[in-house]
Amino acid sequence: MVGSRISQVSRLYELLCAMERDLGLGTCSEEERRIIYALADLAAVGEEVPSRSLKDHPFCTDISAPTFYRALKRLTEAGTICVPDGRKTGAYILSERLEPVADRASASSTDRSRNDYAPSLQEARL
Repeated sequence: MVGSRISQVSRLYELLCAMERDLGLGTCSEEERRIIYALADLAAVGEEVPSRSLKDHPFCTDISAPTFYRALKRLTEAGTICVPDGRKTGAYILSERLEPVADRASASSTDRSRNDYAPSLQEARL
């Protein structure tokens, strides 16, 4: 029973990884993806979310403050998220068009994200 359940979770993870790659999130760090998911959960595309609400979201609560703010900066610089007009920081908007964070393909093989090693989806078996 446990074996079949873990197998189902494995297939879900495989599907999630494939969808992340399709959306251009394959080069994002785990923290960047969690911030994107939290932002999408809290508001529709184009709606602003206060950074405090984002930090307090269950996907982000265990991300340290420095890591959280570095990830926000990278996502903002990449255009994946943006700051509302008239603000410097404090609130963020999920961009209508997801832009992957700076291409990390040039990173050394020891510095690659776990998602780079995830299996490709051969077929949706769910």
